[in-house]
Amino acid sequence: HFILDSVRHQGLLAKHGHHHSEGVQFDSYTFTTKELLDEVALEDKFFDLPMCVYRAKGIVRTNAPWNWTEVNAVAGRADFRPFEQGELREKSVLVFFGKQLDKESIKRLCGALTISSP
Repeated sequence: HFILDSVRHQGLLAKHGHHHSEGVQFDSYTFTTKELLDEVALEDKFFDLPMCVYRAKGIVRTNAPWNWTEVNAVAGRADFRPFEQGELREKSVLVFFGKQLDKESIKRLCGALTISSP
């Protein structure tokens, strides 16, 4: 720590020839629906998300015996858990985070999860 502070005082770190971004910018896409989602399709699709999606999460109403599922996916891993307070929600919500998201592709993927009403 002392050596680094010493170098900063000499101005050597501040002038090293290139510019740093203030932060990484991510896109997001939110899918909402009042339709019922297919639990098996949800799990299948979330284990194979497009490469542009870094993270996805949400709470959705499914045809699983527990009705509501909490979804978390990151880096090729996905976790699905029963969500006990789902009856307090009006609709399902999935949020996708990434860089240069193909929002139309994600919208189609989410639409394919819905179970058509009779």
